[in-house]
Amino acid sequence: MVAIGIGTPIYAGIQAVLSGYVYREAERHDRRSPSILAIATFVFGIVAAVAMGEILLVLVVQAIILVLYLAVQSRSRPAVEP
Repeated sequence: MVAIGIGTPIYAGIQAVLSGYVYREAERHDRRSPSILAIATFVFGIVAAVAMGEILLVLVVQAIILVLYLAVQSRSRPAVEP
């Protein structure tokens, strides 16, 4: 059984921030339904933590995915000419 402690609202807040970032990026790239992507990100983050029983592992995986996404985005941007 999953215990609900002081870390639960903190984790939910982190997931909300991550979902907000997903929403902003999806809207910037003109995706069809950014709100559904943001909600799915939030729900899957919570479900993954409950299913795995480990919040830290889920956060590490999400951080790795975010760093890889940002690295690809920085490489795909055209160089700014002076």
